[in-house]
Amino acid sequence: MKLRYTPLAMADLQEIDDYIRNKLMNPDAAERITAAILTDASRLKNNPSLGFDLSRKTGREIVGRGLVSGKYLIIYDTDDCISILRILDTRVDFMRRIGTW
Repeated sequence: MKLRYTPLAMADLQEIDDYIRNKLMNPDAAERITAAILTDASRLKNNPSLGFDLSRKTGREIVGRGLVSGKYLIIYDTDDCISILRILDTRVDFMRRIGTW
């Protein structure tokens, strides 16, 4: 199945990389973490049901599925392809950002 990233997901990934690289001053970790997120997301191409249903997990009416990648939540939807909708840090209040895509 084809995998695509929405502009919001790409912005999330860039924000994660920038924060780790520039704020935490750790370019090696930034590269390692973003690579791990991309690798985990690519696993969805062969197994789109790998993640969990967001509505069941949150108790809210949310379209999409979630896949945990380290300390990040990859939010995706499956139609004719796998669309990565958001990539959110689970250590912050990510629930208020769920559904904003």
